[in-house]
Amino acid sequence: MTSNTIFPANAFIGFEHMLDELTNFNAITNNNYPPHNVIKVSETQSLIEIAVAGFSLDELTIELKDTQLIVIGDHVVKGREFSHKGISTKNFTKSFKLFDDVKITDAELKNGILSINLEAIIPETKLSRKITIKGGDCVC
Repeated sequence: MTSNTIFPANAFIGFEHMLDELTNFNAITNNNYPPHNVIKVSETQSLIEIAVAGFSLDELTIELKDTQLIVIGDHVVKGREFSHKGISTKNFTKSFKLFDDVKITDAELKNGILSINLEAIIPETKLSRKITIKGGDCVC
């Protein structure tokens, strides 16, 4: 364990892959372009909003690889000559790590905001349940 480790590996058994991802989390989230919001809509629903002003629908791609949500913006220069360019349309790749049970329900581009709706679909086997305790002649 190093002095800058937030999550000591000896406290988590079978979570090595997750610990590696948490350790590398800063590298994944350090990209601030384009700006985005993550909104908790309900206990099971979230919304990612990405500011993509200047990008058309055909210049945006959303991919899901395993549990990695990847949004790619590939802007095509259309031969414009700018006197001033204040709206950035540089190409980007933005990644979000999703929990295994999170599904993308839909996506929409409206008013320069790309909205991606997510829903956590928790299987019955992962829901909380009570365990019967047996003891002697009594079932408690």
